[in-house]
Amino acid sequence: MILQIDRGNTRLKWRLRKNLSDIAQGAILNEQGYSSLADALSGQTIQNILVVSVLGEEQDRLFTQWAEKKFGVTPRYAKTESVCAGVINGYYFPERLGVDRWLVMLAGFARAKSACVVVDCGSAITVDLLDRKGVHHGGYIAPGIAAMQRALSVSTQGVKVINEAVADELIPARDTASAVSAARTAMIVGLIRQAIWQLSALDKDLTSPPMLLLTGGDGQSLVKFFDAALFVPDLVFEGLELAFPAD
Repeated sequence: MILQIDRGNTRLKWRLRKNLSDIAQGAILNEQGYSSLADALSGQTIQNILVVSVLGEEQDRLFTQWAEKKFGVTPRYAKTESVCAGVINGYYFPERLGVDRWLVMLAGFARAKSACVVVDCGSAITVDLLDRKGVHHGGYIAPGIAAMQRALSVSTQGVKVINEAVADELIPARDTASAVSAARTAMIVGLIRQAIWQLSALDKDLTSPPMLLLTGGDGQSLVKFFDAALFVPDLVFEGLELAFPAD
């Protein structure tokens, strides 16, 4: 079986696959360590481990040591490339594009098979633009909802609201908590709409609007603000499989 790992800033998400089918999956907080993962995978025979990680070389080294001791398997780590799965990296220095962004772009374009905007709503919000030929035209990085809330709490005296929910609708609010939620949501939705407009303007031959794909913890809550959007919770894992097509 293949163990897929997504090591993000706050959580480790995992998925166990066999013959292209899901066997099990789950998530643990980074501070929980690997014991919870070991418990979840108890009794499973792991033949391959594929990893996407944003935690840096030292943390990856420690995870590799643990995996080799626990499963007798050396993990393989996805890397950002200049070209992969029909997608052309648009960064001036391709290797500097975050590997998590790279993988969701691969998966997004594989699903859309045309122009698309790919949004990952996690600790940070990333928005990337790909034209119908798979050329990446750059993107945006913004604070995630929780990060916006922390910044507002630290920077102000009169706005001490613990509310990390996406607003139900984009209208002016009549209480502080709702005003914070509405403004935060409006900024994110506006950013995504701007990206869709920009990508449409770049490609005059598009016969329909670019496809919008959302993933990440807050992605599903944002779908309702767009006429046509697809939420794919495991988009990064789909990209991981595209990065290692022989596995």
